[in-house]
Amino acid sequence: MAALWQVGDRIQDRWEVHHLQPGSLGLVYIVYDHETHVPYAVKTLPEPLHTHQEALVERFVQAGNAWIQLTAHATMVKAHHVTMVDGQPLLFLDYVNGGDLRDWLGIPRLMQDLPQILRFAVQICEALEHALDHGVRLHRDLKPRNCLITPDGLLQLTDMGLAPVFDGLEVLVDGAQPSPVQRLHIGPSRSGSVAGTPVYMAPELFDNAHQADVRADIYAFGVLLFQMVTGTLPFTGSTWAACAEQHRTQALPEIPAEASALRPLLAQCLVKNPDQRLPDVHALRTQLVDLYASVASTPLPPPVVGPALDAVRWVNAGVGLDALGRHQEALTCYDHAMALETDHELAWVHRGVALEALGRGDDALACCDHVIQRNARSEQALLTKAMIHGGMGQMEESRAYCDRALKVNPRNEQAWVNIGSALDALGKQKEALGCYNNALTLNPRNVEAWFNAGVVLGDMGRHEEALGCCERALALNPRNVEAWVNRGLTLGELQRPEEALTCFDRALELNPRLEHAWFNKGVALVHGFERYTEALACFQEAERLGYTAAAEGVALCQQELGQG
Repeated sequence: MAALWQVGDRIQDRWEVHHLQPGSLGLVYIVYDHETHVPYAVKTLPEPLHTHQEALVERFVQAGNAWIQLTAHATMVKAHHVTMVDGQPLLFLDYVNGGDLRDWLGIPRLMQDLPQILRFAVQICEALEHALDHGVRLHRDLKPRNCLITPDGLLQLTDMGLAPVFDGLEVLVDGAQPSPVQRLHIGPSRSGSVAGTPVYMAPELFDNAHQADVRADIYAFGVLLFQMVTGTLPFTGSTWAACAEQHRTQALPEIPAEASALRPLLAQCLVKNPDQRLPDVHALRTQLVDLYASVASTPLPPPVVGPALDAVRWVNAGVGLDALGRHQEALTCYDHAMALETDHELAWVHRGVALEALGRGDDALACCDHVIQRNARSEQALLTKAMIHGGMGQMEESRAYCDRALKVNPRNEQAWVNIGSALDALGKQKEALGCYNNALTLNPRNVEAWFNAGVVLGDMGRHEEALGCCERALALNPRNVEAWVNRGLTLGELQRPEEALTCFDRALELNPRLEHAWFNKGVALVHGFERYTEALACFQEAERLGYTAAAEGVALCQQELGQG
């Protein structure tokens, strides 16, 4: 799908595009607002649709405005405004940069943690209940992609009421045949074409979506809950018709014994006849809250409201700014949060992250200490302090704080990654690999753990294994520039210079200012091909960008070219 704007562009000279990512409806632009100094995620219609279907634009704007009218809620992504740019409607939302529920499905950190499953489930219900109580008729596209996760582990529901906008279309939203698991999809029903994601759709939606009510959302929730518990979908199909048949006729599969307490609730959500399902989201949430109290032996805290919610939203905006590299602006957001709640734990922790990024390590440590003095078991503060010590080269201290975080939560994969980094820096490579393996056992999709394991294996001379780690990291995140560089270095060690050059070129496409990529490309050109003219240009660019080691490469190439 062609992008209307590229990274670095300014929309109406105000919203600077930082990066693009795929969404359910099309591309999502992550932007920085130069007037309000906060980040947004901007949803748009795919180009062919907004260009040729004016009625769709009007429906999209109406649905967006209905979402905007919803008051803020801790478990719902807030929509702010719709702006028309050259006939294209842009819907501005809070930017949530912690991934989505797909990152949690099918891996031990969720499947082996029933309280966490129930926390996510309740948060979905809280968002749904809030939206349905304030004017949204139904969501109609509950699925993992629409369950965003904040960096602090809170689930926030997005795309409130947008799916029905596309009912009646005779084309696919993204213009190509998608997997029904992955994309909003248009299919036939007895009342015309209907939009939805078939593997999550209630049986009645395949017949007549216009008569569906909240019980269709309860059914989709049941599919989501089953997927969180088992890592698989209860009903699958490669076509619209196959999905419809399975939802109408196939019995609910079994679930693991350790989650058997959820079986009656799943049955109430996934019954074929909507008249036999739970009648509303309140009844569903009530059962889940009771289950949580039974499983966790403690009541589930209610969602934050009032000034506390405003503080959380300021923290989330700051985290988004940190992700965009705008650390000074992030500090302002954390100040706003602390003005509302002086001892807001996450505001202090993330303030430490921003200060560390700005080179103020001692101030960053002080922020973490402020939290730990009040809560010695603060996972986030302990882990952040470990990260800051690591950045300052204080590896023993870093390891000690990671150990403390793991005593609080042995499932904290980031703590295992950080311990691995500390051990690697201390020359304990085998122990470091063990830590990365622990992180990957909890989450096989942890890009940082794969990347770090590849670096350690390369240092140990195990280049084929290192290459496999690089490829796993890139399969998970093809835009990871450091993984492209490390793959290039590994291929160079394996005497595959042509492929190594391709990797360095890919890294430089993603970040033309990556000085060590220019340097390593120059090295590959010299050692693999003796192409000194091209290598000289690479070394000179690396030197211009501040990579001091490139001076030796410049001198070597000039000597070989007779320029000395």
